[in-house]
Amino acid sequence: MFALNWCGYAGSGEKEAVLTEVGENIDWGDDLGGIYAHGIDLVEIGRIKQALSRFDGDFLCRILTACEIEALPPTRNARFYEWVAGRFAAKEAIAKTLGCGIGRKLAWADMDIRTGKSGQPEVYLSENGYAALMEYVVSMKFPVSTEVDVLKLQKGKGEAIFKAAPCLKLSLTHTAELAMASCILTISTKII
Repeated sequence: MFALNWCGYAGSGEKEAVLTEVGENIDWGDDLGGIYAHGIDLVEIGRIKQALSRFDGDFLCRILTACEIEALPPTRNARFYEWVAGRFAAKEAIAKTLGCGIGRKLAWADMDIRTGKSGQPEVYLSENGYAALMEYVVSMKFPVSTEVDVLKLQKGKGEAIFKAAPCLKLSLTHTAELAMASCILTISTKII
């Protein structure tokens, strides 16, 4: 899985070392040029309840990853339905941010929404999800074509060298009736 909430990526083996280096130890600078894409989704919690009453486990297994199913609230109360609706809205917002929707390029299982240490939502993408992200970033003609690139930019008389990484930043909220998610894509940099 590629963790994109903090401008790095995670996976297995060699990529885990990069996560530590990029995600935790580098003090990333400002976003390069602001927001590149934005997706938003609003879900009626009642519709999620209806889907669960009709399809129950099949619906949950279709839209949630194994990690998300493990993190489900234990009882089917209001919090349970808010939680599921929030994950549904988050994945729709991510797909809209990447301009591809959920389907051929990006599946529900390609997006894993986890809760961070401070309670903030964190986005993890499968390899397929990360490929969809990078395809979108490259289509914008931004000079990031691999997982983390080094950019050389002219700065005054000299040259500044930057590391750049795409970031998906997610926000979730809900009322008793609605769950909403907003996702933005930024490109963050660090002078090296």
